[in-house]
Amino acid sequence: MTLPMIGGDFFTRDFTVWPKVMNNNGYPGASFGDPVLMKCWFKATNEISKNASGQERVSKFKVLTFGDNLPNIKEGDYIVVGRDETLTLDPTALDDAIDIHSVG
Repeated sequence: MTLPMIGGDFFTRDFTVWPKVMNNNGYPGASFGDPVLMKCWFKATNEISKNASGQERVSKFKVLTFGDNLPNIKEGDYIVVGRDETLTLDPTALDDAIDIHSVG
């Protein structure tokens, strides 16, 4: 969720996002683009959310970001909230990486 009306000083926590890219190599599994470090506000939550396909899931976090230079965060991307992990190329290797279920 993007909130351009709130100042950047509100968004003080680091998070890393890995964009999921199409896997055209014929092997199963996801491929990810270069990780991007961003600033956010987040809170732990147990809310039920639906993705674009209508699948329901309990969310672990609600993450709010802002700015015109945000990457196009989408379902299927991965995030780690609270720290810089831009040296890690595969988010699935991290125990606390979370796949993004819904964006809105």
